[in-house]
Amino acid sequence: MGSSNYSTSQAQVTTLLFRYDLLSYIDGTYVVPPVYIADDKGNQLPNPNYKLWLRQDIIICSAIMASVDPSIASLIAQAATAKNAWDSLQTIYANKYQARIFGLRELLSNIRQDSKSVSDYMKEIKSIADDLAASNSPLTNEELVIKVLSGLGAEYKETTRLYALVII
Repeated sequence: MGSSNYSTSQAQVTTLLFRYDLLSYIDGTYVVPPVYIADDKGNQLPNPNYKLWLRQDIIICSAIMASVDPSIASLIAQAATAKNAWDSLQTIYANKYQARIFGLRELLSNIRQDSKSVSDYMKEIKSIADDLAASNSPLTNEELVIKVLSGLGAEYKETTRLYALVII
């Protein structure tokens, strides 16, 4: 999991945890059982539910750490629970994720056909549009059409002008 594929990785992890009925470990809905419970005589005994929670929480935390870049793993290694690790991960990647989307949209806005063939120009736009979609920030069809037309070479200006007249 990295900033370039955070959205996809996040969806994969949450889907997997949901399928195994473990999503509550990272979304904050699981109530951690007490470490000890009292028997009929008031003696404090280890709570088997806590032991199960702890084992599963450690496994989830380990899986989260194994799925991230090594440089990030050390930042979340100190997390006390899988939820803390997940929250830290979201905080770490949120800014990088938004910066990536901004960078892709800026890159897209600067693409021009120039001396490229229409095919190469379209492939370049499609590649960035696909990256944006994978980042959970897809372009609308209207945005895509406007981008393609606005970056075409001078020989397509009449086509662009006619399209603008049709949509107005």
